[in-house]
Amino acid sequence: MIGETCRLCGGDGRIGNALGRSSATCPSCHGSGRRTDTS
Repeated sequence: MIGETCRLCGGDGRIGNALGRSSATCPSCHGSGRRTDTS
């Protein structure tokens, strides 16, 4: 389970383009680009 790419940001660690706003830290991985949720 280590090193899984975050599905919300695609491993970029940021979101923004999809929202049409300035880049923000991904709330799912907190900017790590990897999934931190174990469920």
